Amino acid sequence: MREWLIESRGNETQSAIAKKLGVDRSTVAKAEKGGRVSVQLAQRWAALISVDWTLFFDEKGELKSPKRKRKATPAA
Repeated sequence: MREWLIESRGNETQSAIAKKLGVDRSTVAKAEKGGRVSVQLAQRWAALISVDWTLFFDEKGELKSPKRKRKATPAA
């Protein structure tokens, strides 16, 4: 699941985002659930929400933010 993608649309509906991107609402829904998107769609969508388009192809599909801190693992 791409929580960052869902959060990025704020109060807009999947249909509104789909219209801006020129795709079906189902494409937006699938992408938010982690489904594949084309490079072209990733580039358009990334420009719309101001993120790097390669984020859509991250293995985990997670936004890596400098605001997030990793938990320290205790030394053995």
